[in-house]
Amino acid sequence: MPKILILLALPAAAAAVVAWQALQAPALPVAPCLPSAEAARAAATADNPALEALNQRIAHFEQQLAAQPGAHILADQLIAGLSTRFRASGQLADWQRAHELSTQALAARPQHPRVQARHANLLNMVHRFDEALPLAQEAAQRQPNDQTLGTWFDSLLELGRQAEAETVLARIGDASIPGALRHARWADLKGDSARTIDRTRHALNQARKQSMNPLAQAGLQANLGVFLLYDSADPRDGLTQLCEALEQHPTQVAALQALAGYAWHRGQLELAYALAQAATASPVHVESRLLAAELALARGDTASAARHRAAFEAVAGSDGPLFELVLAEHLASHAATRDDAVRIARQAHARRPAREVADTLAWVLMQAGQAEQALAYSDQVASSGAMHAPLAYRRGVILAANGQQRAAADSLRAALDGQLELHPPEVRDARQLLERLSAPN
Repeated sequence: MPKILILLALPAAAAAVVAWQALQAPALPVAPCLPSAEAARAAATADNPALEALNQRIAHFEQQLAAQPGAHILADQLIAGLSTRFRASGQLADWQRAHELSTQALAARPQHPRVQARHANLLNMVHRFDEALPLAQEAAQRQPNDQTLGTWFDSLLELGRQAEAETVLARIGDASIPGALRHARWADLKGDSARTIDRTRHALNQARKQSMNPLAQAGLQANLGVFLLYDSADPRDGLTQLCEALEQHPTQVAALQALAGYAWHRGQLELAYALAQAATASPVHVESRLLAAELALARGDTASAARHRAAFEAVAGSDGPLFELVLAEHLASHAATRDDAVRIARQAHARRPAREVADTLAWVLMQAGQAEQALAYSDQVASSGAMHAPLAYRRGVILAANGQQRAAADSLRAALDGQLELHPPEVRDARQLLERLSAPN
């Protein structure tokens, strides 16, 4: 997904003009489900039968468990429901309740592989990867299957231990849903878009055959739509998948964010803003607040931009591991808080030197005027996987600041090749920098 970029340096009117100028891209087809901002707002507030059914199921198991404390089967069902709703709606209270029940289950069955893996997976959800790793590893060693090995793989990859993650991945089949998704993730890391799309589509088809919860299916379909939108020559298949995901789950965040960015590229600022606003219904996806703030500024609405930034700041400081990267990037966009941004990013990288953390640290250092140090971390990103458009854009800026003009130009061209994955202001900035680098001395 694209990184968040705030147009703080521009007056509102100028931001709107610049954003519009950046949108002059080749003609892009209209997303079939989103003819207008009004339609987007109506869809986001429509009834959600799948979510209501899940709410009723959770309430039922809460009542049953209250009547039969310690009933493992009931607790298992409740944890599963809460985990699904947390992924779908982003309410931290659901994760907290699931974690409470899982902690009790782990205390009662401390060596049960499925209980261990489930608890590790919950910790992974909120970026507590270092806590999850030993549990996931023990579960996989006790009972190796695609689910336990997949959770172990997730923890290793998020901690920056790619070689170990690849070794674990070799033991995971690619036909089951958990297996297919891990192979898709690895393929995306390595830049193999065809396999990424194939395995994600396979996982979605399996979920449908198994009558998986519709909200979980919507999440898989949104992921498929995002890959197709950014990695296919024709965006229409991706748009169709994203629209169908929203039909099942009208506030599916990945779909809303991707469609908001796409609408922005088409010059549909009102539609893009409506979609970004709908995505803010999920409190845990705080990056949606920054996207909404960015689009509000592009529309010349400074009051709404300030409101979204304030809402972001009220949440982002409440849980370090979960929000630390997006918080660091936000702080780096303000001169007065760049030291804090660097501190947060360095702490995150010291704890888990993963690729996305190195990318954030490189960008924060660049914003803080430490271009040489930024390059060292950008090199780490470049040497550890495929350079998707947002990564290539940032690396191009950092290389240019370090006087490596030819390499910078190559990186910026690569970023512009995948410009739908960037925000329009990044496209504009990449083009302008590329023009300067290409001009005769």
